[in-house]
Amino acid sequence: MSRAASLLVALTFPLAAQQPHYDGFKIYPVDASIPPDPAVEKVLAPYRAQLEAKYGRLLCQAPKGLFRGRKGEASPLGYWMADLMREASMKATGLKVDAAITNSGGLRANLRPGPVTVGDVYEVMPFENGLVVVEMTGAEIIRAVKQGIERRAGEPVSNLKAVVSGTPEQPACAVAFGDGGAIDPAATYRVATSDYLAKSGDTMRSIAGRRTIPTGLRLRDTVLQACEALGKAGKPLLPPDGTRYTIPDAFLEPLDQQKVKFQ
Repeated sequence: MSRAASLLVALTFPLAAQQPHYDGFKIYPVDASIPPDPAVEKVLAPYRAQLEAKYGRLLCQAPKGLFRGRKGEASPLGYWMADLMREASMKATGLKVDAAITNSGGLRANLRPGPVTVGDVYEVMPFENGLVVVEMTGAEIIRAVKQGIERRAGEPVSNLKAVVSGTPEQPACAVAFGDGGAIDPAATYRVATSDYLAKSGDTMRSIAGRRTIPTGLRLRDTVLQACEALGKAGKPLLPPDGTRYTIPDAFLEPLDQQKVKFQ
């Protein structure tokens, strides 16, 4: 039957008349009760071996693990990632990078205590995001940090810290550099981030649309190299020190409901 004839039949007869009729159905569980097919296993074996060799390769040890943290909790994994982004961007560009801001939504798994493999890193970062540096004014950095608190009780940052005070109805937020140094609202700073956020991904509007300096690095590759370097040096992957957000408990529920708005 030609394509035109098939289209004519589809238009002539009701869709329901073309569908097969089922009087019942049976559920077949896909679990260990189904034995593997030797023929299929023989075909898959070489591919499985390749995948295990690549993704099962040990990189380093993370004795304490690195966790993303739930809303209002610290995010050691996010903070380590932001620190790594800032450090890697400075090495790649040879420029001073004042801070780093990323998004917790880009981290899709935790690093559990114990060995860290290539596959673990891919689970944490399944995306092909690149590392870039954007130029932002101090006022824009402060606003980006506040937006991160409003949306997710704080996004992962490096060399930045924020202290929330007041009440959920009349909130205040002081943002400074990690050493307590003041951020000049009128000055221009360099901030490491992902190309996804620089292109207005994840609705982080304060970061999008700025002048972008590429690093030529992929975020996941940067993580892989950092973990492998620790393993070769015989050093563990440990959570970073320092507090990045100070948020009173009274703010946690209103923040979870996105009811806190800073001026």
